[in-house]
Amino acid sequence: MQPLELFPAQFPELKTERTKLVWLPVKERAFVLRLFSDPQVQEFRGTKVFSEISEAERQLWDWRKKFAVREGIRWGIYHKEIQQLIGTAGLKHIDYEHLRGEISYELLPGWWNHGIMTEVLEKICNYALNDIRLHTLSANVDPRHDASRRVLEKLGFRNEAHFRENWYHEGWWDSSIWVKHS
Repeated sequence: MQPLELFPAQFPELKTERTKLVWLPVKERAFVLRLFSDPQVQEFRGTKVFSEISEAERQLWDWRKKFAVREGIRWGIYHKEIQQLIGTAGLKHIDYEHLRGEISYELLPGWWNHGIMTEVLEKICNYALNDIRLHTLSANVDPRHDASRRVLEKLGFRNEAHFRENWYHEGWWDSSIWVKHS
């Protein structure tokens, strides 16, 4: 079977020791606004900080569309113990010809440095490589974001390239490091 044929027809719910990775219905727009409007979360993302609920709703619809056309999967990170959403993570830019995809992720600051994102991304990477059968996963990371780089290194990602001033964002140029896992 080819990876395109292995892309799930129904949204896959995944579980880790402390989390469930779940579908994000549009009714969760307030959570998405909270996450994407947090300056700490957005500091290294190189994307616009959300200020309106309509931006969060558009983001949720975009994730739905990407899943429908088999270009990505975005999970809400639901913490089992407190029974609340604490972040999002997923696969995007899935390229079936070259068997690769990109991971991206965000977590509310109160949950940083607890090993949650490492746990979540390990599950997502295993799913992408073993169930969808992608060959390579990558991530674009701001070179100043040491914590994100450490998470990826724990999962076997290695620095492949450093792109200087390759993203223009709100009046300034940003750089990124492309890391790879296969």
